[in-house]
Amino acid sequence: MTQVRSPVRIGFYSDATRFAGAEIALGNLLESLGPHVQATVIGTCATIVERLSSHRPGTTKVVLAPAQGVRGIIRHRNAFTRLDLDILQANLTWMPSCRKALVAAMTIPRLRVVAVEHLPLQGSGLSNRVVKHLTSRGLSAHVAVGKAAARIIKQAAGAPTGSIRTIYNGVVDPGTPAPRSASAGPPLFGCLARLDRVKGLDVLLDALAKVPDARVVIAGEGDERAALQGQAFALGISGRVDILEWTDDPGSLLTGCDGFVLPSRAEGFPLSILEAMLAGLPVVATDVGSVREAVVDGETGFVVPSDDATALARAMRRLATDTDLRRIMGKAGRARALERFSIERMARAYEELYEQLLGAPTEQPSRAESRQPERITPKACTTEPNGEGSGRSSEHAWKERSIEVGDPGGIGRVVGQGTHFLTAARQADDRIRGEGSQFRNGRERRR
Repeated sequence: MTQVRSPVRIGFYSDATRFAGAEIALGNLLESLGPHVQATVIGTCATIVERLSSHRPGTTKVVLAPAQGVRGIIRHRNAFTRLDLDILQANLTWMPSCRKALVAAMTIPRLRVVAVEHLPLQGSGLSNRVVKHLTSRGLSAHVAVGKAAARIIKQAAGAPTGSIRTIYNGVVDPGTPAPRSASAGPPLFGCLARLDRVKGLDVLLDALAKVPDARVVIAGEGDERAALQGQAFALGISGRVDILEWTDDPGSLLTGCDGFVLPSRAEGFPLSILEAMLAGLPVVATDVGSVREAVVDGETGFVVPSDDATALARAMRRLATDTDLRRIMGKAGRARALERFSIERMARAYEELYEQLLGAPTEQPSRAESRQPERITPKACTTEPNGEGSGRSSEHAWKERSIEVGDPGGIGRVVGQGTHFLTAARQADDRIRGEGSQFRNGRERRR
């Protein structure tokens, strides 16, 4: 007998400005959740909101201006309040993401707030750590995409022990891959990655120079394209490297490959590895984040230290010279991905989380205990000509009326909590500057 579930209103929030792994994972989730989930996609970039909502036809779309200071927190709170959500789920591309939206959501009575962490990479400065610590303690649920990633986030954020749960990302199975015929030339390794230093593609090119019997094809977008092409030329391997545009159809690239490699300096739980495993490819990846939870070293591929071109080359060479090993590891990897990392399994885990949250009492006052703002049907919002997202619908402008008229206590909660977080952050930064400490961007520290 089919289980009938009560409708649940969930807002899925993203402050991403480009569509990458975290957004692909959220799109997969939106596509696979049951019909009882009434989804609203909320974001600060109209393009991202549109792409995410395309995964679930009929989804309500709301675009807001990026939150700046307490006033921005208030605007976000107004929008969340009007939507009358049961749950607000923030999709964090890295640890500092969505923090002001989270502050806004935490001030709304009986709204459950979920943060999903995709990359355990912290921003620079003590202020980031202070705000992360404070927001992590106000969440209804804190989710990481891997166990190792959860441990890193817990330590960096100072989150309470046991407060971060793991829900693995899942990807769609493209079906049983066709048998691979013998390659006419050297074995081909595929790589799906953003062209960014954090992905370690410079290390991959250094490794390829040490493996003369292999080729590499990289598909991705980013600022490092010219630098990578220049590096390939300097190493004398331009004829064995293709750097293509990103593709939304990974199968079209992976089908022609003999193996997959991901040389990242930082990761959470990369979708590209799962896609390669489902395509029946052995994987060579670096030991960062929760990669080891996907790739079993020596069984479904090889896990090597990050920033180690020699170790990466050694693993690639083993696969390049052993057809049977590639076949055995590829088969084992596909079986593991089907068993543990299916999109259906991911959706069930989130649905169980939602049921737990809605069945649990909260310490906040009930909605009946506070005056309700007038209900405004949300419209699809557009961006201003400057493309930064005004948060204004063509039919209705989002205003602060819900706080000013319908919820007089809300302004105190927003200003009180928002000011508390911002003041703590500013004090931390002032202390850093007073001591003369210098912090660089988290990504640049890995250069």
